[in-house]
Amino acid sequence: MFGWKGFGIVAAGTAVAAASGALHRLLRNDAAAPAPVGCAGQSTGSAPTRRASGLYGAAAQSEDTAEPLAVRAPEGPEPSAREGEDDRGPAAGAGPRAEPPASWRFNMPHPQSDRAPSTSPVPVMPPEPQSDDGRRSVGTTAPGPPASTAGAEDAVRHGHASGPGRSGGRPQEASGPAEPVPAAPERQTTAAEPAGPEPDDQGPPVLVCGSRASTKAWRLPVEPGPHGLAADEATLGGLIVRAASVIGPGHRAHGKPRQDAYRIGRDRTGDHLVIAVADGMSDSTHSDVGAQVAVSALVGTVRTALDAGTPLDRLDPYAAFLSAAGQMIAVSEQRGWDPDEVRAVAIVVVVPARPQAGGRRRVWMAAIADVSAWRLRGDGWEHLIGDEKHGFDASAVARYLPHDPRGAEHGMVELSPTCVLAVTTDGVGDAFATGPQACRWFAERWARPPAVGTFLNQVGFDQIQMHDDRTAVVVWCDDEENHR
Repeated sequence: MFGWKGFGIVAAGTAVAAASGALHRLLRNDAAAPAPVGCAGQSTGSAPTRRASGLYGAAAQSEDTAEPLAVRAPEGPEPSAREGEDDRGPAAGAGPRAEPPASWRFNMPHPQSDRAPSTSPVPVMPPEPQSDDGRRSVGTTAPGPPASTAGAEDAVRHGHASGPGRSGGRPQEASGPAEPVPAAPERQTTAAEPAGPEPDDQGPPVLVCGSRASTKAWRLPVEPGPHGLAADEATLGGLIVRAASVIGPGHRAHGKPRQDAYRIGRDRTGDHLVIAVADGMSDSTHSDVGAQVAVSALVGTVRTALDAGTPLDRLDPYAAFLSAAGQMIAVSEQRGWDPDEVRAVAIVVVVPARPQAGGRRRVWMAAIADVSAWRLRGDGWEHLIGDEKHGFDASAVARYLPHDPRGAEHGMVELSPTCVLAVTTDGVGDAFATGPQACRWFAERWARPPAVGTFLNQVGFDQIQMHDDRTAVVVWCDDEENHR
């Protein structure tokens, strides 16, 4: 038994040794044959291989020999310069690369992993065009995608897009950058639309020639004073009213207060419109206060008389101006001033809210010095009341409040159904009297009631050698359109 068993073991060992030698000789013959086209360091034989210089080495060795395997380069151009291929991989349409050996596959990601292998160049996605407000332009992916597609959209931007419901796979081919839609063009300035402020924002209008004083800065008075600008609008019966007062360039450039004042009111029944306008005298220290007190007293006194039933033709102008003078003196004494420091000239006018038979109105008015009333006739203005300026010093006045309350002139005038009446200080009245050009300018603009802001700007007109404060209260008789 032992003899036969020993013989069998020897025979089996001999057969195994013979087969091993034959296989060894066969492998040596295969190693001498040229290798197929493939990656450097790749062997197509059945013997296991390893990288000679580690994981990132360029050559491979047989497990049976220390010499590197001979790999012959293919005939023709180098693989990296091959037609249809660049250093990033084969171009679109090129044939697939040879499958790497199993010994290299441990370096490749798993087919189902998040980092899928790429067999084509990674598409370089252009930056996404954005509109000025941060939204995508028309033609690109709409903002705020659902949660199920948000990851895919983000992958497309980085060249790793995958199909719906997959975490890996072949990257999608870029179809080219999305063509951005240009944003809305900005407003362009053309020759027909000059740059600069709008027409209503160019400052006060110039009558004939502008003055340098109007371009100077507005300076605040040392002591608090009345507003530099004041304006009102109103309707009463068939009357439309616009009122405005503007500090003149001569006062605002030197830090002086506005010395003009106006007040508009009505009687209790609403049958009469009461207007008072005053102009403080420039050589009087607190004439701005005197003008404010004067217009308030004049309107209050006349209103009281109308409420008592006094007819227009029986109104007493002296009583009205005497009341104004008494209040001006009282205010000056209360503040420790001399009455001469509150001097002013003034006018008071009463206009019926509704016309008489024939559509006409009889208007009562009384004035001291050069504050005036005017009636529009065609393209000019007719002077109704108030001193006209004459002589070398046209600004000098002989009568004024509070010293000469009995120096007022008064009278009655008649207004037609479509008449325009203007009650002004000399800052506007002088413009009416300068010539036909200025008269026509105001006649065209005040033929119909303008917006109150426009009216304020017109009263603040610019004209050389006219630097005084400007105040105007204008009344339009318009009974056909106003039935209140």
